[in-house]
Amino acid sequence: FGWPLPSVCLCWSSAVLRSRSSSGLLGALRPSSQVFLSAPPPPELHPMLLSLPAGKNLPVAEAMRAVPHRGAAVVHNPEQRTVQIGAARFTVLTAAVIRMEWAAEDAEFVDEPSLVFLHRSDALAHAVDHTVTEAGGVLVIQTAELVLRYDVAAPHFFESPGSLNVSLRVGAAQTEVTWYPKQPERGNLGGTVRTLDRANGPVRLEPGLLSTSGWHVVDDSAGPLLEDPAGDKIPWVRARNRAGSLDLYFFGHGLRYRQALADYVLLSGRMPLPPRHVFGVWWSRWWPYSDSDLVALVSEHDEHNMPLDNLVIDMDWHLTDYDAMDEGSVDLAGQPIKWTGYTWDPRYFPEPSKFLRWCHDRGLHVTLNLHPASGVQPHEARYKDMLAAMGGAEAAPNGYVPFAIDNEKYGTALFDAVLRPLEHDGVDFWWLDWQFVDTTNTPGLNPTIWLNHVFFLDRERRRAPLGGLHERGLILHRWGGLGSHRYQIGFSGDVVSSWESLDFQIFFTARAANVAFGFWSHDIGGFMSRMPTPPELMARWVQWGALSPVYRTHATRAAYIERRIWRYGRSLFSAMLAAVHLRMQLAPYIYAEARAAHDTGVAIVAPVYLDFPEMREAYAYGSQYFFGADLFVAPVTQAAESVIGAAEKSMWVPPGLWYEWATGRSLDGPAELLRTYTIEQIPVFLRAGAVVPMVAEPGRTVEQHWANGTMCLVIFLGSGAAGRTGQRRLYDDDGWSTEYATNSSTKWRRVSHGPSLAETGGGEAWELALAAAEGEREISSSAERPWRICLHGVGVPVGVTVTISKAGPAGGSVEIEAVYTPGLLVGPALVTEWALAGGKTYNDSAKPAEAPAWAFDGERSVVDVALGRLRESDSVVVRVVWAARAESAKAAGAMFGTLSALKQARESLVLNAAECIDGHHFENHQSPFGARHNDAEELYYGYPIFEDGSSGPAATMPPATQAPRARPEKLAALLAEADRLSQLGWRLSQEVRPGDSEQRVVETAQRLHSGIADALDLTTTLAEQADMDCLKPALRVAAAFFRRALDMQRST
Repeated sequence: FGWPLPSVCLCWSSAVLRSRSSSGLLGALRPSSQVFLSAPPPPELHPMLLSLPAGKNLPVAEAMRAVPHRGAAVVHNPEQRTVQIGAARFTVLTAAVIRMEWAAEDAEFVDEPSLVFLHRSDALAHAVDHTVTEAGGVLVIQTAELVLRYDVAAPHFFESPGSLNVSLRVGAAQTEVTWYPKQPERGNLGGTVRTLDRANGPVRLEPGLLSTSGWHVVDDSAGPLLEDPAGDKIPWVRARNRAGSLDLYFFGHGLRYRQALADYVLLSGRMPLPPRHVFGVWWSRWWPYSDSDLVALVSEHDEHNMPLDNLVIDMDWHLTDYDAMDEGSVDLAGQPIKWTGYTWDPRYFPEPSKFLRWCHDRGLHVTLNLHPASGVQPHEARYKDMLAAMGGAEAAPNGYVPFAIDNEKYGTALFDAVLRPLEHDGVDFWWLDWQFVDTTNTPGLNPTIWLNHVFFLDRERRRAPLGGLHERGLILHRWGGLGSHRYQIGFSGDVVSSWESLDFQIFFTARAANVAFGFWSHDIGGFMSRMPTPPELMARWVQWGALSPVYRTHATRAAYIERRIWRYGRSLFSAMLAAVHLRMQLAPYIYAEARAAHDTGVAIVAPVYLDFPEMREAYAYGSQYFFGADLFVAPVTQAAESVIGAAEKSMWVPPGLWYEWATGRSLDGPAELLRTYTIEQIPVFLRAGAVVPMVAEPGRTVEQHWANGTMCLVIFLGSGAAGRTGQRRLYDDDGWSTEYATNSSTKWRRVSHGPSLAETGGGEAWELALAAAEGEREISSSAERPWRICLHGVGVPVGVTVTISKAGPAGGSVEIEAVYTPGLLVGPALVTEWALAGGKTYNDSAKPAEAPAWAFDGERSVVDVALGRLRESDSVVVRVVWAARAESAKAAGAMFGTLSALKQARESLVLNAAECIDGHHFENHQSPFGARHNDAEELYYGYPIFEDGSSGPAATMPPATQAPRARPEKLAALLAEADRLSQLGWRLSQEVRPGDSEQRVVETAQRLHSGIADALDLTTTLAEQADMDCLKPALRVAAAFFRRALDMQRST
């Protein structure tokens, strides 16, 4: 077969038919050889040659395409897990993922990585059992999950349902499902979209990887390929040249959604772990801020105890010309004039490097906005440098360097000549606000994903290392299609400010988990509107943002839109600040769950159906989600009946025992509920027994208390506390380098708890074990931090013991009887481990430095154990004992529901009624920069603010701060009573001591019952007599909570 024959004549001999070698003969000839058939072969004798025309010379390649594969050799490569037969090749990637290729014409099969399946070869490191057989002209490939059947006689494997199909079993019933080519997928659960620009509620999503049908097919036939880079270079793109070829990936996981995501990130690449500061607070606003304006803004954050980690500076950092843009002027690229820019505007930033150093000294990270579609225009400060890097004037035939990000020379020059000097000024990362153009010169490549790829990897690979380590990639950009999950953070676009937008953002973010896009950031409050943002809408949006992947505000250039939460009045500011502080306190939990997303492919905000795929309700309630492994959240997304009333929320509580964190109420799922929440409350539920790590003090930045702030392990135990179990691995790393990916900068610390096996003298005992840290990163034997354990939903114990084991030559174990210390908890104040509506905060002066101590908080039914200061190398065992017949402890614990309702009543009065009397919900909505900006400057450039194309009415400014009016005498009496009751429950709960008699506890409960009844009577009377309309709903809400407290207390 190595003879250089110009042609071959196939003669119909029995020997050829018996050896079934005709296709093998054709495949051995040179492509330039010719094939001639003297006569059509009889169908009954020669089925493998039916498609060859007789009496005609054909090139060998064309003959091979025409010859069906019956009789062709099946080539099975077990090492690569490929099965090839003629123009078809199948690759078993995992037990539930099979790649299906058809090589048309002169095309070859593709082994290089594609932009979507960048890490396809990584799957080969994981063994997959599979079998390959051929019988009766049907090729069968079988794994533990799938059975693929291919009719080798079919002219094309997409010819008909019988040519190719894949069978799998779906769900607990193991229903057999068969996929065939061109079959519609009716059960797809959706993925995400490039942007939500101008959306006012739901938009149609692109398909995701998960489907109730049990399967999904990804078509990567036109997807560009990546070249293998050398060293730290960025892998660059090249187009496929495969017209008519197919490259399909069959995902057949049934309803095992988590496994589908795990297989996807194995093949496409893992979700990166963003730098730790990403999980703090972002400030963003389209406004022509100067450096002094931003310094003042940061100071305002400090004055109002508002954290801030990331400062986003929109396009006014660079040279702009809004007047010319308004008149329709365009640049040499045909884009709006100076919409693209790379040169500091000296009017606002005369000394940019000095300003950025100031930001870094404050612990802030700064990103600048880019609209790169215009390339590099001649007015830019670095234009000549860019021209030189591109090789001279021939790179600018039209007087500018055109945008060509898919050209490696352009991409390298843009970074080295234009962006690197700005990074040397102190810019930390880039916001890629792409616009207008959606194609590149590379077929199949959209600029969004390629900008994501290049900018993310430039920071990760090409920037100068810090201390020998590379920084983690970080950008702010839109979704660019499958594979975009490798380049975080997402910027979802400019939405209309409305309840519909808020509600859809939750659904949208959870569904993005279906394509592993786990870090969308949204414009908190919405981007554009005709009028000021309703205060209640802003508060609920902040609460959602606090429990979303990334907390980032934003708004258009309209003076009547406000995003400084302290401008929304006392009660709303209090509620919003508590939500933001909660986020900061949850930073250890959020960061650990982001690491889990990297490891598993399941985003930190994930739909409930991932764990309950066969329950209808898991799909029906779209605006609720899992926030990590142990929190379930259902944000309020509709207005209350009145501005200061309570809002309803319909939800489905998943199976299991959950605790509502705002009230302490236990809920057994599954259950469909309709709950009401005041503006201070967020519907957050914690899985019973789960360990949630938090920092006790919300810092100004995430890093402020990360290493040495008080670490608090929050656990809801509830009834049967001694029998409940749970565990978690606490996670830590350096927070910024890429070393986490190889675990060389990581530290883990195991926490587990459950029933104690030690002798208790007939009582019930529970133990928690905190292990010493372990991992590749150096474990410190000297650095210390305070630790606390907060057990929720439990009664008062009879004793707490702490055993601390020290490592090293001078180590050993010491058992300490923790001291009962009522003064350990003081209040009411803001929050510690997050009771939103006025919980207890720790008194630093009362906090013991070394000796363990404990206290019981009857209002929240919390046992708080202070462990003192521990080293990373220490291990600890905490043992809590309750009496065998702990009627007093159970009664004290049962008082929790009463006190929670009482607290809500007090807050409704103290905050809402007082606000009503003050006569305002805004302190001031005047523009922070006065008359410097005219009306035209406050419009949203680029496209109209409103869907009808109009700019809307002139801004109507709410009134500035008004002097408080005199409070009605009776209301003042009620407020005084509410203040008294707010302390009563606390004092009474503190009167309950370990070992108290049941009679003593009953007497205490009766005193509280009497006080609540009196308050209810007074509230009801005042509600009937109120002479201010806004007071009536406040009083009605308070009365409802007093009534609930009274009912609970009767039960107690």
